[in-house]
Amino acid sequence: MNTLIDFLLQFGDLFLIGNAIILLTFFLSLLFKKRSTLIVAVAIVVVGTIFIVYQSKYTTFQELVSNQINEENTVRDISITINDLSSDIPERKASVTIGDEEITERILEDFSEVELREDQEARPIDRKYRISIRTTNEIEENVLKTDSFTLSVNDNYIDDYEIISETDHLKTIESLVESEEAD
Repeated sequence: MNTLIDFLLQFGDLFLIGNAIILLTFFLSLLFKKRSTLIVAVAIVVVGTIFIVYQSKYTTFQELVSNQINEENTVRDISITINDLSSDIPERKASVTIGDEEITERILEDFSEVELREDQEARPIDRKYRISIRTTNEIEENVLKTDSFTLSVNDNYIDDYEIISETDHLKTIESLVESEEAD
């Protein structure tokens, strides 16, 4: 039973795509009587599906956080926790909460050009920094809604995404750490 579950977890996407192609071929065979037309239609759908699945693994930082950070809300503060990764379980080494609008803007600007690729093998627990961003949104007149979300970050990863662009996304954070703002 465990072997079947492991197989489905590892190859589940391929299994579903394979079944979808078989079903699609069956339904298209009812629509197209010529075998050559059927083969071309299935090939177009297969190539299109592969392209869409491949492209869905790529995103940017802006797209990743667009539901949390957008024109409708304001970043209230950013909390940065620095983890000690020398043991098996990361331990909090230091933290700082930044409410200064200029510094929060610089941090977000550092991340703005980051391009990402989903990595299903990623382990977000092994990240040097944990960044919590608290936002406020006015949902009605005089009614504010505050949300927060957390990102696990290091030089190469943001959560489950590998950083594929050449950016200095930790520039402001590391300058704060070096200036000993975090404690």
